[in-house]
Amino acid sequence: LGRAAAAALVLGVLVLAGAFDWNWFKSPLERYVSGVTGRLFAIRGDLAVDLGSVIRIDAGEVILGNAPWASSPHLARADRVRLDVALWPLLAGRWTVPRIELLRPDLQLERNASGEPNWRLREPSKSRRAIRFGELVIHEGSLRLREPRQRTDLRMQFDTEPPGPDDASSPIVAKGTGRFRNGRFQLSARLDSPLRLLEDGRGYRVEAMAQAGATR
Repeated sequence: LGRAAAAALVLGVLVLAGAFDWNWFKSPLERYVSGVTGRLFAIRGDLAVDLGSVIRIDAGEVILGNAPWASSPHLARADRVRLDVALWPLLAGRWTVPRIELLRPDLQLERNASGEPNWRLREPSKSRRAIRFGELVIHEGSLRLREPRQRTDLRMQFDTEPPGPDDASSPIVAKGTGRFRNGRFQLSARLDSPLRLLEDGRGYRVEAMAQAGATR
């Protein structure tokens, strides 16, 4: 193809992509994630995709269901999930996600009376490809942890803040209150992105002040 024809082809693809209703993919994606995790997965809002060298995927009101015995109907939910996926590595069969952005995510973690955790999902297939992650950005996040056997019920709020000169990635600032082993509990912490835990050989920094009962 000549340059003019190639440019026209690219322009045509972009126009079609812009006009395409990406919500058509919601059902197949929901079935796939539900099958992988063993939990109901749903995108209640719109699904939008912006094509480019970095593919931006926006999903509204994303929900991952909970264990049948759990107190909350969802294990995780977010008002919006935005994923950036690098195109060129993807074409070579490698998943690279430079950025994940979550708006008002909520995690409901819990153990039942037998000590079984609700975050234990279906065992992943060993054949699944590794994913390389970059930055995690969280806006107005919340978490609740229930441990009835330990008489523990904690609530936390967390946000990502801009990285400082000594930060390798955007840190997370968290504050929490509740009951720990039936004693009053308070926490204030600043920690590295949890995605750093997926990187072999990398240190993980946590700065925290906690008070449980009369102990600091």
